Amino acid sequence: MPQRQRRRFLRDPAGRLQHTRTRWAAGAGSLCELICRCDEQPATSASGAFDLKQECVKQCLLAVDDAAGGMCPIKAEIPYNMTTDPPTPILTRQRPGYLRATRYLPSRMKELGLLPAHRNGGMYQVRIPDAVVTSTPEDSSAEALTAPNLNSVARRSAARSAFMSTPVE
Repeated sequence: MPQRQRRRFLRDPAGRLQHTRTRWAAGAGSLCELICRCDEQPATSASGAFDLKQECVKQCLLAVDDAAGGMCPIKAEIPYNMTTDPPTPILTRQRPGYLRATRYLPSRMKELGLLPAHRNGGMYQVRIPDAVVTSTPEDSSAEALTAPNLNSVARRSAARSAFMSTPVE
């Protein structure tokens, strides 16, 4: 009996289908296909009690970026400083040439003068989308992850189990 295909769609904020399916440099498939694969075979927690679907997607995107030498156009979970216009990425200093999220977000927030939501009236000064798609993957500077060099910002909506993609203008 053939296995039933689970479909995930890219949707814009208004709920319309997005017809773009971005492929990454290593040719491993589309972001939608990766999410479906992680839905079906997620990573498990150390205790084995929980499925870690988001962690699966993140680790796969990081592995593809490593295989592509940092040139993959899809970057996983990059935190953004929302107090600047346009928002700027908060990147690691540990791997020069790779556009990766900082591992020390609380200390980097303090260094940049950013407040956590509980100290800022419930307003977040940092946002972390699930994935960002850059139009300039060969550029290893922070500008590659800011407008106008972004194709889209993607996030997974747990409530509807759909993947939302917001084109960047």
